[in-house]
Amino acid sequence: MNDVHTNFRPADDEPAVLSPALLEFVEAARNMPVPPTKVTIASIREGVEQQTRRRRYKLVAVLGAAAALVMVVLNSGGTPGVSTDTAPIAERHEVGSTDSPTLGADIRITPLAGAEPVQVQDSRTVALGEGHYRVEVDKGQPPVTLRRGKRSLELVHGVIEARVSGQRFEAELQTGVAHWVTDAGQTPLSVHTNDPPDLLVRRAEQHMAAGAPKQAIATLEQLVASYPEHPSVTTAKLDLGRLYRQTDQPAKARCIYTKLRNNPAAKAVRPEVDRALARLGTGPSCP
Repeated sequence: MNDVHTNFRPADDEPAVLSPALLEFVEAARNMPVPPTKVTIASIREGVEQQTRRRRYKLVAVLGAAAALVMVVLNSGGTPGVSTDTAPIAERHEVGSTDSPTLGADIRITPLAGAEPVQVQDSRTVALGEGHYRVEVDKGQPPVTLRRGKRSLELVHGVIEARVSGQRFEAELQTGVAHWVTDAGQTPLSVHTNDPPDLLVRRAEQHMAAGAPKQAIATLEQLVASYPEHPSVTTAKLDLGRLYRQTDQPAKARCIYTKLRNNPAAKAVRPEVDRALARLGTGPSCP
């Protein structure tokens, strides 16, 4: 059987396209004007910054989720020294038990959606269990302290909804005044607007892309105050520090970077924080 070689290339003196309809299409394509492309340094820089922010949010979210999973595994295994409840077992009292301390008359705590009973530690302090709670405190009375593990929240007055799940302790301030309490000081909790954290992240990115730093700062501050345990908060604080510097607020920038520097959960971004602090130089300590 003879080998058959098929050559699809036209001869040197033969046109590549013979069909009149195809020739007309090729000629129309040649005559079509090329749309202008406008590329500026500013647009390139903004595109790179947006991609960097998105990658950073994803990285921190993955690291945060991995850390939370490790803590849950350790706690479930009964590892010595790992605990999420600071109240001694012998001193725990549930609301309604006959020997429990008396909760202040101006405090109303309502477990929602099958939440566990709270543990009243004294008349103004409550340890929360797992679940969803609504807490109300009358104005003009001492604040009530809500605890979960090492985290503490003071409700000065108003209404708050607290959600506890494993290591996560989140709070939504409906009305009034409240703040998180840490070794570094107090962080005010903004009145909740029912915006989920992912929406706040996207809104902040839009403000930054539009060159509106004040609006971006307000949105990021709301995210940090309303969802302190959300995986995106570390990156949000990095963006806040940069925006504080850009808006001539070095003290705030230095403070938020310092808190990140001392936060073990933010170890992944510590090199970036150190560089930012070096650029800011020395200054007053955080309040």
